Amino acid sequence: MTASRWIAQSDAPFHKGAKLAAIKIIEILGTSKKSWDDAAREALTEAKKTLRGITGVELVSQTAKVKDGEIAEYHATCKIAFRIE
Repeated sequence: MTASRWIAQSDAPFHKGAKLAAIKIIEILGTSKKSWDDAAREALTEAKKTLRGITGVELVSQTAKVKDGEIAEYHATCKIAFRIE
């Protein structure tokens, strides 16, 4: 997702005289023993601990660790968008 798409989705007001929001995007990896969905939720949960004003999450990729022919750990790489204060 391009930066301009993140800004458009950030609920920033677009009327005359309004201040536009500056959005920063970081990429983080969430992990889970349960599922890719849970791994993505874990990424957001961890991001919320240190970031304020999160406006969106984009799932970039899903991968997994395999052990003895079975998925041992799910990985979800996510981009997290948040307003810069």
